[in-house]
Amino acid sequence: MSILDRVLKAFSSVEGIKQKGDDFETLSQYALAGMLKNNSSTAEGVGYVFSAIDVWGKHFAKAKFRLYERLPKGGVKERYSHGFLNLLNNKGSELTNWEMLYSLGFNWGLNGVQYLHKLRNAFGVAVQYELLMSNRMSITKIDGKIVYSYSTEEGMTKKMNREDLIIIRYPNNKSQYMPTPIANNFANQIQIDLMQTMYQQKFLEEGGFLGAVFTTNKDLDDRAFQRAKAELLANYSGRSNSFKMGLFDGGLSPIKAAYSPKDLDLATQKAFTRDEVLSAFQVPKTLLGFGDSINRNTAEATFYAFSTGVIDPLLSFIDEILTKELQLEYNSPNLYIKHDSLAPADVQGQVKYYTEMQKSGNMTINEARAEEGLDPLPYDLCNKPLMNVGGTVIDLSRPVDEQMQNAKPETKPKPTDTNNDNNNDENTTGDSNV
Repeated sequence: MSILDRVLKAFSSVEGIKQKGDDFETLSQYALAGMLKNNSSTAEGVGYVFSAIDVWGKHFAKAKFRLYERLPKGGVKERYSHGFLNLLNNKGSELTNWEMLYSLGFNWGLNGVQYLHKLRNAFGVAVQYELLMSNRMSITKIDGKIVYSYSTEEGMTKKMNREDLIIIRYPNNKSQYMPTPIANNFANQIQIDLMQTMYQQKFLEEGGFLGAVFTTNKDLDDRAFQRAKAELLANYSGRSNSFKMGLFDGGLSPIKAAYSPKDLDLATQKAFTRDEVLSAFQVPKTLLGFGDSINRNTAEATFYAFSTGVIDPLLSFIDEILTKELQLEYNSPNLYIKHDSLAPADVQGQVKYYTEMQKSGNMTINEARAEEGLDPLPYDLCNKPLMNVGGTVIDLSRPVDEQMQNAKPETKPKPTDTNNDNNNDENTTGDSNV
């Protein structure tokens, strides 16, 4: 079955699916899912949608989540060993953390949510998770309570306990629990793109580059018409007969076709579809290799803007979801999850910022270390705002005048130059002798 046939099949099944009452599942979602679910090679049929989702997935997969503990006396400490870290790393499972984060981009794009099912041991402790297919999960509200039901590959429906699910839902301002796919933002453009693909396939299958339409100024009976048609097909149709010299008699002459794929302006429409899809995912075109003047500086600036403006805020949102699951699962309000920023660090800018803030007394040494995730130093001055005034370190938490008075240097007598005195004595003696 061709890619186009799979797309049409996905569209043809939409009405039956929508009758189930899942109003958040749209035509574009099923069209895209139908192209992706059958075979991995059909993902190329999605075009720019797949490229944008792939960029998201690869950037999410770079994320490294760390576990921190807020200490009772202030400061934070990173925890390298904890049951929740084992759960996140999914030890003992074939599914890696990289695969889970990569699939997050796909599920957010097509379904708007990622479901992780926590697997517990005999003591009820979550030790692993399994990735659930988002399009198999149904959400209903019964007596004011949200019920999650999952359809297994065997065709069975299983109710899921909420405490056994880690739900990473793309933000939806219309519902607190129903997911919204990113693909909803460009549903119309996907349909237009599919229709354009159908036109192109039809042209390549049945059209010819000659674009030949013939006319004659004579009346042809059926026999003459069939004979002329057979001769034209035999001598001038198909790739092997391209670019041959044509000689026509009986008043027969070719004319220009009414329209061609160029007249449909498909290239412009494709570019418009590309821009709509990439803007919905907020993916710069340069990350996909588009652009005439790409150099290292522009590439780094684009990556920095994409990381800080799109990926890092979404990863911070995932930090909060994982932190909530951590605190509920282990009853540990002092623990939290934080990811390492994917944006390239401006080391010189950070050093200059901390230096100026500390020189002006607006930040202590330990406050700067806390922002960098470092342990506080056990020295008293590291917790006080300091300022350098005329070479004197001033503690701004104490009266400044008193410190300046105590810091004034003592007045000492000017030392005498004994060497000059001896020289003067020698010169005087010499003169008297003369």
